[in-house]
Amino acid sequence: MDTHPEGTADDAVDPWAWVNETDEAESLDLGAHRVTAVLVSHDGAEWLPAALDGLAHLTPGPDRVVLVDAGSDDETASVLAEAADAQDHWQVASAPAGSYAGAVRVGLDAVTDPGSGDSDGAEDVDGAEDADRPEDGDRTDWVWLLHDDAVPRPDALGPLVATAVERGAALATPRLVQPATRQDPARLSELGVSVSRSGRREVHVDAGEVDQGQHDTVNEVLGGSTCGLLVRRDVFDELGGLNDALPAHRDGVDLGWRAWLAGHSVVAVPAACVEHRQVGLGSLRSGTEDDAATDRAYGMALVTAHARGIGRVLTPVRLVLASVLRILGFLIGKAPDRARDELAGIVGFVTGHGRVRRIRARVGEIEADDRARARTTALRPGPFSGVRRAVDALGSHWADRDQDGLGSGLDELTGDDFASQEDQRFTWRGAYLVTLAVVVVAALVASRRLFTQGALGGPALLPAASDLPSAFDQWLVPVADWFQGPPWLGVQAALSTLLIGRPEWATTVLVAGAVPLTFLSVWPLAARLLDDRRVRLWAGVSYALLPVLLGGSTQARLGLTVTAMLLPLVARALVGLVAGAVEGHGWRAAWGGGLALTLLVAYQPMTAPLAVLALVVAGVAVGLEHGRAAAGAVAARAALVVGVVAVALAPWWPTLVTHPSWWLLGPDSSLDGVAEAPSVLEFMIGRPGGEGLPPLWLSVICFAMIWLVALAGAILRPTATGLRGSWAVGLGGLALAIVLTRLVVPSGAGEVWVRPSAAVPLLIGLGGLVLAGAVGVDAVSDD
Repeated sequence: MDTHPEGTADDAVDPWAWVNETDEAESLDLGAHRVTAVLVSHDGAEWLPAALDGLAHLTPGPDRVVLVDAGSDDETASVLAEAADAQDHWQVASAPAGSYAGAVRVGLDAVTDPGSGDSDGAEDVDGAEDADRPEDGDRTDWVWLLHDDAVPRPDALGPLVATAVERGAALATPRLVQPATRQDPARLSELGVSVSRSGRREVHVDAGEVDQGQHDTVNEVLGGSTCGLLVRRDVFDELGGLNDALPAHRDGVDLGWRAWLAGHSVVAVPAACVEHRQVGLGSLRSGTEDDAATDRAYGMALVTAHARGIGRVLTPVRLVLASVLRILGFLIGKAPDRARDELAGIVGFVTGHGRVRRIRARVGEIEADDRARARTTALRPGPFSGVRRAVDALGSHWADRDQDGLGSGLDELTGDDFASQEDQRFTWRGAYLVTLAVVVVAALVASRRLFTQGALGGPALLPAASDLPSAFDQWLVPVADWFQGPPWLGVQAALSTLLIGRPEWATTVLVAGAVPLTFLSVWPLAARLLDDRRVRLWAGVSYALLPVLLGGSTQARLGLTVTAMLLPLVARALVGLVAGAVEGHGWRAAWGGGLALTLLVAYQPMTAPLAVLALVVAGVAVGLEHGRAAAGAVAARAALVVGVVAVALAPWWPTLVTHPSWWLLGPDSSLDGVAEAPSVLEFMIGRPGGEGLPPLWLSVICFAMIWLVALAGAILRPTATGLRGSWAVGLGGLALAIVLTRLVVPSGAGEVWVRPSAAVPLLIGLGGLVLAGAVGVDAVSDD
């Protein structure tokens, strides 16, 4: 199409010609359109004044406003009545509580037929008839849906109508933003709404994105929130309005989805802005079911209702299974509140009292062609959108953590003193990263001899499964006529699944990456217990090197390396559990501790009774210091930790009962045989026996330093918090190592006798000494 008429060649080459162009939408005569605004309120007296004030100052404003009180128990009715008395073209209607769709229907029924020209006394916006305005029968009617917690910007309505007419759209949704506060700028909430294959809400903006006017393009979307949604009245009536099966959430995207199937279109208009507090999704409105769990249930119901063919049967099964996996992910991520909402969403979806059937019935009334269905599919997120969103969220989480660690804010940018503190933070952040790089190199050097012919090998390492099915077979095949193989084989199979189905990669990552992974895991514990950053670095490096110094890397001891990684995570969770229980919380730490301890016990069953003993001692100590109530709180959370481990490893307990010796054996003991027990002196310098240990002089130097620092801390600050407990762990671990190496127990079906490995209790003991030294030195540095 030639956009330059003949005779305008000079204008055609003018690069600034766009400056004089006018937007067709801006020049639209809004007098040819009549808008009926319907604002529904339920117990919204707290937010109504701002919403009504914004509605009254719109330019242009709606021709008619219907304020619907949906069964409120507060002062909503009086607030609405007072506002309607002050405006000639406003009126009030009453509707029962429970359904936004029903309240909108009542509001529209309260005014005369839009095409009749009589609006029950409601006049034009200016209160007088305009002689140049088209007759009512020639005007296009629109319905503008609003919430009681929404404040439209003064120019919100004009762009909505103009853009919808220009694009030929039947529905138009504005840019929704969260109101700015003194501390935070306005942030984007939605720019149209879609729904993923899992039922997740897709709002086309990044989480926490600041509203800076960066979105200025009109886009087609699947639907939008009913807050600020503009709908052409004839299409609204054609589709039967909003669906009562979705009384609180997802009703706007359902209406838009059905509009697309009926041959209409939906656009998001960034130029139109409405501030929305989202009190429903935030569970701020009392006495309603407006919460994240309800939204989740409605999203799953909506996706299921639109499924076709065999998908009608498979979709609900897929959604429930995906939600179960999501719950596990939330629990691993120590987000029990979100896990609880997800579980409640499943319950709401399954017990939805025919919600899917009712939504499907409304969809079935539309004779949609393949082109319309293909268009709705294109407007929804792809099948891997959830994975991308999780990766983005994880990246954002770590970015925020780094930002918190570096420090930010106005105070740090306003003087030399603050700048020097910021430089110090950057210095220590750099030291942390340099240290991490060093331990990565050290791990590669220490394990260089384990890589023979492209495969990991070692005197204490069983051959890895050849492929992923074999890895799961090793775990699921019964051992000694009891249920299944050792649980650590199941963890290995799961890790192999994450590593593209390569079991040998899973073992290589754990053994060769023992030092850097251990350093990463111990750092949060050090940050929780130690104030001085120099002491944190020493403690982190010392503990991270223990798997290498104890022969874990050179002997390829899988159980030792995994224990070194998981032990700090369990300790960090237990410290948070105890501290949180005293303050009245700590349930998240209990969940996290239970999951971490499950993995640890899967590799080393002997750690289960040790963890229970630690919880009992902690409960008694808390009871002596804070009273019986605090001890009971610790006991309740400890019961949750033990319960998680007991349930997760339930198939393995009968085997441990019938084979008690397996409590002392992990994945490293089966090849040791009955070797000569090391002496006590050898334990003192971290030499549990076996081939491939570091040179004797290196062990003497490294462990002598650990002992000297621990003794120095005990002498200089004998009353430091946590010092006695650290020494108790250190000496107890050493004692347990000595006892274990004096035993000979049966392995497997009892045909092979082995001496339990002392590496794990030795790791616990020496780790306790590292902590004792760090706590003592940290107390000295504080002075």
